[in-house]
Amino acid sequence: MEGGPAVSLQDRFFIDGTLVTVIELSQRELIAARDGVPQSLPATPFPHTFYRVTGEGKTAWVSEWCLARP
Repeated sequence: MEGGPAVSLQDRFFIDGTLVTVIELSQRELIAARDGVPQSLPATPFPHTFYRVTGEGKTAWVSEWCLARP
């Protein structure tokens, strides 16, 4: 993984280990929910980062959970 982050198996848009370049990030708050219904009440939001990445001619938003860092 020299030179930059790589996408892991959790993201099916890129092949596992694809080196990507981060071009933008978006800070969001998520809650645990199923079919739009919070799993606990009150719903407890937690911070999460999504990265817009480019690699192999493709661009996509990828969860921080799906990005392996060198």
